[in-house]
Amino acid sequence: MSESMLYYAPLILIVVGNVLYNVVGKAVPDEANPFATLIITYLVSLIASTVLFFAVSPHASLLSALSGLNWASFALGITIALIDVSVIMVYRVGWDISVGTLVGNIGVSVLSVIAGIVFWSESLTFVMIIGIVFCLAGVTATSISEERKHTEAGTGRMGLYGLRNRIRFYSPILIMLVARFVYMLVQKVTPLEIDPFASVMVAYASCLFCAGVALVFSVRGKGIGASFKKVNWTAAAFGACLVLLDVSTLWLFRAGWDLSLGTLLMYVLQAIALVAIGCAFYRERITLARGAGVAACIIGIILVML
Repeated sequence: MSESMLYYAPLILIVVGNVLYNVVGKAVPDEANPFATLIITYLVSLIASTVLFFAVSPHASLLSALSGLNWASFALGITIALIDVSVIMVYRVGWDISVGTLVGNIGVSVLSVIAGIVFWSESLTFVMIIGIVFCLAGVTATSISEERKHTEAGTGRMGLYGLRNRIRFYSPILIMLVARFVYMLVQKVTPLEIDPFASVMVAYASCLFCAGVALVFSVRGKGIGASFKKVNWTAAAFGACLVLLDVSTLWLFRAGWDLSLGTLLMYVLQAIALVAIGCAFYRERITLARGAGVAACIIGIILVML
């Protein structure tokens, strides 16, 4: 494989993984317990990453690889669990697939640029500042457009009347933003000598523990077994997407991408793909405000990349 392919391959895989991840996340049944779904997801992810570990390094020692891990793998697990729950909840409260993760991801991109400048001495130019302003303006316009749609719907999936409904509507996005930002930081600082498959194996084991504890508290005395009755194929598909996404992200930074550039580029490509999918398969309408917001985000990311 050529050097340029090794450089761009993880970015392509991340975009594909992110798009599939969001499509599957939107398809998770509303009546399925999210934590029961994620338990199946993490079991599939754990098994898949274990198989990949031995497939890629058939003569490697799993115990030796696990002994070389540090705190980053456990922190990765916690952030993955928070991201996955927030993605499921984003779609359950009514966000469109073309908008929901866009708002959170652009916020993560802007924070990643700031973190890259502060902690890794990545450059900040005047054009990048203009790009960040465009991103923030785009996120604001898109969020207002989405909020207005639900407010006008009144009794739709949730009318945005009252502070409680607004908190319910925006809290998954805020959780996603914070968790994704920490996730990218942890992926960036994971040492190069750590085996990526061993790292995500421990991360998924941590996720499994978190989801199990959350399930126990969520059922509140009801039968845990009953929580799995509504879980369908999306749980396993979610797990497969997760492995592709997490391993590719580790690979992205090991290939030499900056935190700011890598994060921004992956999210703008994902945004374009999800807008197209939303229109083609979910009959989502691109209003003038939403279109302007998405366009401003894309312009802003392009400016930051210059």
